Amino acid sequence: MKTTRKKSIKERVNVSENSGKVRKTKAVELFKDDKKSEMEAAVEWAVIALSDGDSERMIMMSLQETGWSPPQSRAIFERANG
Repeated sequence: MKTTRKKSIKERVNVSENSGKVRKTKAVELFKDDKKSEMEAAVEWAVIALSDGDSERMIMMSLQETGWSPPQSRAIFERANG
């Protein structure tokens, strides 16, 4: 089991058409404060699933089946894989 993980650096870019401003959202911002402990548990589960040889697709599908959105699932997977 990994004991150190680098923080997720995945960012989504949202561009407003009229303003020309670009806002980068770190993946951690996808989770509300009350979901942080659930997110950490999901990351730990994903680390174990990766070490068991599960594919990225299977992990992503499992996360989404348990209620995580696709962007949240991606952030969890990247954090577990990082």
